[in-house]
Order: sequence, then structure tokens, then C-alpha cells
Amino acid sequence: METKTCSKCGVVKDVELFRKKKNQCKSCVTEYQRKYHRKHRRKYRQENKEELNKKKRKYYEENKEEINKKQRKYYEENKEEIRERHRKWRQEKAKEKLFIMLIKMMSLNKKDKK
Repeated sequence: METKTCSKCGVVKDVELFRKKKNQCKSCVTEYQRKYHRKHRRKYRQENKEELNKKKRKYYEENKEEINKKQRKYYEENKEEIRERHRKWRQEKAKEKLFIMLIKMMSLNKKDKK
């Protein structure tokens, strides 16, 4: 059994745990790639927004029936939680609208007093 020392972590490991012609073990390379992708994900998405949207649309068109089945199934299994979430959202929106109306009325009253 042949061994090799990883240039990143310094651990002596079996040659099979390294990529061909590389001095870093597969686990170190995977860790580096994971960190890199997390760090650059947002930038990539911004730079390739149109292309990614085209791919999403194409995937949806090709898999429309299956996607809709999964959505219906999820809704049926989680009906009460979804309804509760929607109810809370509507309540919050109603509070926001009332607050905005109140501010507008107060600002109009201040203008009238001047």
C-alpha cells in the first residue's frame, strides 16, 4: 500500500485518497471547494442571472406536471401550517396598511394646522 503526505493538512494517507497528480487529499480539496463556492455563490448568481432564469424556466416547462404534483402533495400534507402562515401574513399586512394610513392622516392634519 502506497502512501502520500497531503500538502494542505500534512496527514499521511493512502494514495487512493488523492486525486491523480495532486498533492492535496480529496477531503482537503472538497473542503476548499465548498468554502469557495459558498463565498462566491452570490456573485456568480448576479453575473449569470439571465442564464440561470432561462435554465429554471426550461426545467419548469419540461417538468411542469411533476412539479405541480409535488406542490399539491406538499400543500395537502401541510394545509394547516400554510393557512396559518398566510393568515399571519395577511394580519401583518393589514397592520402595516393601517399604520401607513395613520401616518398620512397625521401629516395631513399637520399641514391643515399651518
